[in-house]
Amino acid sequence: MRRTFALGIRLCFAFTAVALCEDPFKDDPFVQGMSALRANDVEKAIRLLGSVPETDSHFARAMITVGYQLYGRTLRRPEMGVPYVERAYAKAHDDMEVVKAYIDVLVLSGKAFPTERPEREHAKKVKPEFERLTRSFKSLIESPGLSRTKLEEDLDFLELRLKHCYSYLRRHGVDYEAALDAVRTSLRDETPLAEFALRVHMLLCLFGDMHSRLSFGVPSLLARGYAPFQAAPRGKRFIAFTTDRRSFIDPGCPFLVRIDGVEVARWLEAADPIIPRASPQLVAGQRLQMLILLNHLRQELDLPLKQDVQLELESEDGARRKSVSLRVENEPSERAPISRRDTGRIGEFGYLLVERMAMDSGFLDGLNDRMEELKGTKGLIIDVRDNGGGTQDALKTLLPYFLGPQDPLQIVNVAAYRLPVKLPRPNPAGFLGLHGRSLHPATSKVWKAEEAERIRDLLRSFKPSWALPPEEFSDWHVMAVHPKSNPRAYGYDRPVCVLSNEGSFSATDNFLGAFQGRPNVTIVGTPSGGGSGRMQDYEMPNSRLRFTLSQMASYSRTGQLYDGHGVHPDALVEAAPEDHIGKGDAVLDAALKILRERVKG
Repeated sequence: MRRTFALGIRLCFAFTAVALCEDPFKDDPFVQGMSALRANDVEKAIRLLGSVPETDSHFARAMITVGYQLYGRTLRRPEMGVPYVERAYAKAHDDMEVVKAYIDVLVLSGKAFPTERPEREHAKKVKPEFERLTRSFKSLIESPGLSRTKLEEDLDFLELRLKHCYSYLRRHGVDYEAALDAVRTSLRDETPLAEFALRVHMLLCLFGDMHSRLSFGVPSLLARGYAPFQAAPRGKRFIAFTTDRRSFIDPGCPFLVRIDGVEVARWLEAADPIIPRASPQLVAGQRLQMLILLNHLRQELDLPLKQDVQLELESEDGARRKSVSLRVENEPSERAPISRRDTGRIGEFGYLLVERMAMDSGFLDGLNDRMEELKGTKGLIIDVRDNGGGTQDALKTLLPYFLGPQDPLQIVNVAAYRLPVKLPRPNPAGFLGLHGRSLHPATSKVWKAEEAERIRDLLRSFKPSWALPPEEFSDWHVMAVHPKSNPRAYGYDRPVCVLSNEGSFSATDNFLGAFQGRPNVTIVGTPSGGGSGRMQDYEMPNSRLRFTLSQMASYSRTGQLYDGHGVHPDALVEAAPEDHIGKGDAVLDAALKILRERVKG
């Protein structure tokens, strides 16, 4: 508030000065520095912002802009940014944005770690479980090579950030040092960049965290030649349909049995090395998506590369078989998503499609408008299938509609931040409240006294399904929603079904976890993907490979870790074959049946 007031005073002086034909901010280094930043004049922005006096209300912001945004990110010289973020931290050590910038610059520069390189002996013998990290690849694109020394330095860089920054490092008990050493043994005097990148990707897959990955698509490293069809599960079988989802490959025989004479299961297993070991439902979905990499998987299976692909199909009753030949695609055609109906009424019930999790006001106002239109319905369906996540704002907008006016603060998410450095001062504001996360510790000023006490009560009995390694994480943070969090919300007390599938991921996992177990609410469909981790990007110094690591461990209010588990539905309903080509919606039909029975009951 003080900063906003100060900026307002400056604007008042600006209008006066404009009337006098003067530059109102010619002696204001902060305003002039931000103007230079907008004009992409980095050198001038650093000079001006770096000169903002400590007495200026924008001092801390100026310092983190120079230290983190400009030196840390734009110029990739984070060591030059350390003095600036240290000055900001000394001035505003209880400001979340300042604390984050301070930590991030120390990590980017390596100043957060006790050594510049990991001090340990490297294993020469590869453990059997990591032999796949050393294997040769037949289907890689050609790429320039880097020396062993430079790539070893990049592996050191990766190791330090895994060890000190990665929240899910120990969740699966992966011997990450042995895995890194396996990659080391694969290095030659000069190793192609594509080969090294794929090994790093496969190493990150071991941790089973879909948020942690290389920043570019791994398929771009692999041989061209793509499947001209899509596939989806139906029980233990698989349906084959066109990439545009307009029809089955063969309407009379919609089920896929073999590809090039090889059982579908073997094709799916061949994709495992490049798929994170995430929740079973997410792995199953990723396997089917990887079928697009037809020529890569052919080489993994020692099959010949051809211009066509043979599909063996069978009828639903298994009585008939048919062989179909399709042309292999040189470029991957766009994979059409499943089409959903528009938000509106279905008879006496309402249907609300939430396709994304965004924080822009237009999107959130639209949710409120749709809820107003559906106010008089006898039941409601909220569809978050294939919603890959984003921010928590949709949850904060919609959940108040389903809370009673006298209900207390509703805790919907519990998380902890992986501390990469021990801070010299306490941080009561916490680490996870920025950028739509809305996670705060009980010590944060965002809570009223009675709310903070309610949070402490829950945390006293909170039992996480995965116990965090001691002294590596912050105190617990919680996200909570109050009935009055959305002023436009009214009390919707009719039955509600929320539709989910494995494509419901990240913030949508949180959304489902917040709704599950509440009065009148039934989760219908298949388990959600399972993933929740605030991320941070890093760049290796020599290969310039960018990678992302999760920074927090996140749980439902009941203590279930989202990663590797997801939210399991109250009513398990699988999509029917026709649903994948836009000619039905078995999950929606099941939800309507549940609503009718509950209204009748």
